[in-house]
Amino acid sequence: MIWDAEAVRTEVRRNAKRGVHALTFTENPAAMGYPSFHDDYWTPLWEALVDTDTVTDTCTSGRRAGWRSPRRMRRWT
Repeated sequence: MIWDAEAVRTEVRRNAKRGVHALTFTENPAAMGYPSFHDDYWTPLWEALVDTDTVTDTCTSGRRAGWRSPRRMRRWT
């Protein structure tokens, strides 16, 4: 649902009612073609997180973050 900040807000609120108070999210939505975290587009999400005492963490994908596993690094050297 990343494509719709309003839908993400709804999901955060729905899950908070179920006792879920954590959200894993991409580290860089702009790299996926969505607005930057700094854009007002995400305001509904930030408000829902605050209102429901929900924390968020970023999930680094490795590929987009520039991280490589040691096993893969051996093939590049």
